[in-house]
Amino acid sequence: MFDVPDLAIPRLFDDEHWQQCVEDYLLSRYDKSESIGTFRIYRLHLRRFFTDPRRTPDDYTPHEVSVFLRSSNARNGEPIAGSTYNQRYAVLARFYRYAAIYPVKQETGKPKPLFTDIAPTVSIQPRKSARNYKAFAADELERFFRAIEDEMSERASHVATQHGLSFDLSKFAKMDDGHKCAYIKQLTAHSTKSRIDLMYPFVVYLRDKALFYLYLTSARRRREIRSLQWQDIEKTTFVEHGIARKGYLFRFHGKGHGQHMDACEMAGSAYELILRYLTFSGRMIESEDYLFCGPMSLKRGGRAIKPMSDATLQSAFRRYANRAGIPRSRTIHSFRHSSARIRREQGADIESIRKVLRHKSLATTSLYLDELISPPDPDVGLIENQFKMWK
Repeated sequence: MFDVPDLAIPRLFDDEHWQQCVEDYLLSRYDKSESIGTFRIYRLHLRRFFTDPRRTPDDYTPHEVSVFLRSSNARNGEPIAGSTYNQRYAVLARFYRYAAIYPVKQETGKPKPLFTDIAPTVSIQPRKSARNYKAFAADELERFFRAIEDEMSERASHVATQHGLSFDLSKFAKMDDGHKCAYIKQLTAHSTKSRIDLMYPFVVYLRDKALFYLYLTSARRRREIRSLQWQDIEKTTFVEHGIARKGYLFRFHGKGHGQHMDACEMAGSAYELILRYLTFSGRMIESEDYLFCGPMSLKRGGRAIKPMSDATLQSAFRRYANRAGIPRSRTIHSFRHSSARIRREQGADIESIRKVLRHKSLATTSLYLDELISPPDPDVGLIENQFKMWK
């Protein structure tokens, strides 16, 4: 059974018509986007702008709108980003447009629009916000996944020392995952407690390796992967150009799709990593269990009835990124950008990339790739030929 979303709407106006209008407006935005996150953003901005319930939107001026759009971030006092400015502008402008067609019953005659004046947002233009498309360089990806393994090896060595075990770190680092697991079991054959403690960093390593590799290969967004359940993965047959092949499909809740499920192919190597992680975790996984869970479920080896929290996910990513010396401008979303860039560099056409990214417009995908991939300069040789001094 799906959870009922929190659609509570604050009292913004004493005037009943305007209050009903803002409630219907917010609910219409939720119905359109099917996203509780979008609903909350609209609610937040309206509540921050319309602060006096005795006033109605008719009373607000373009200057008040301009001041609100430029008001600094309350958290750090720094100037707001162009994207935040545009987000506030869009919420208010759409609200006034909605009010301009919102019907109010009259005692006599036909209903009339609630708002009939010139909207205070009309004279204001949105900003040209900077795009923040950041992809990993090839060496950064290698360092990131190496950091996951290095941290696991160090933690395992530390736990082994605490239990008085002779742990050969250099030998351990050269083993594949199967031999690492066998080595831990051999080393802890005399003690169940030491085996559980030593297996924990190893399982965390397998979890995070599978998790971030799935982000990279699937180009999915953060929450679309974090909340995957075992029942969301299925074996299937794909048909391409009349040729059938076996593969894996996984279903997820896409951006702005509410409770609707989307689906895409899962790379076979990603499936193998997930299967290896679940096998070595010792979990008896049921169909409704979450694949990627937090430390408590991993330590107990039991069922994961809750997904990994976003805080745990973000913390793990930042820890590995810092260890790998990767700039803070890289985020989990950078795996999505990297996936798009790699596909294009390997010869994938823009239309197939658009389908993977779930962009509605091909122009959006083209803009996306233009920001991620530096265009070649076929005429750079003309400059080189003009200046021979370095030859």
